[in-house]
Order: sequence, then structure tokens, then C-alpha cells
Amino acid sequence: MIPLSSRYVDGLLLKGYHPVKTSFEVGVYRVFPNNVSGVFYYSWVDGDRLDMLASKFLGDSRLWWVIMDYNDDIHSPFELVPGQQLRIPVHVL
Repeated sequence: MIPLSSRYVDGLLLKGYHPVKTSFEVGVYRVFPNNVSGVFYYSWVDGDRLDMLASKFLGDSRLWWVIMDYNDDIHSPFELVPGQQLRIPVHVL
């Protein structure tokens, strides 16, 4: 269930079969920014968390999802490894 306060509440839900878990899963279609020219690159360090990076670079820890949206190759914040390059937006509108 998606809370009514979620930015995904009006988004497209996707349902797919997971062959390993042998069950259906539901996900949300993520829309990624078209213009990623206003970014800098940050190298992930062991112990980093997206909320801490959002606080440091974007001024608000609740904007961790913005970093996720600028890195469309990341499907889970728990799969990040030291040395992995992240695009961090310079300005958030």
C-alpha cells in the first residue's frame, strides 16, 4: 500500500512475477530526470547513507530519493558499494 502522502500516490504501479521467490511483486514506475548536466560525482564510502548525503549536499535528509532518481542504475540504496560513483544534483527545484 502506498500512503496518500507519498510522491508515488498517482504513479504507475507495476506488478511482476519474481521467479526466485515464486511470487508476484508490486513496484512503482520511477521517472528519472532528463537533464543530468547539473550534477557532480560522489564516490560512495563505507558507512555512507543516502539520507546523510542528502542532508550534507541537498540540505535536507528527506531528499534522499532525489539522489536515487539521479542514479537510475540503482534499484536499492542497500546495494551501494564503496567506490561506486553517484550523481548528486547541484540544485534541487
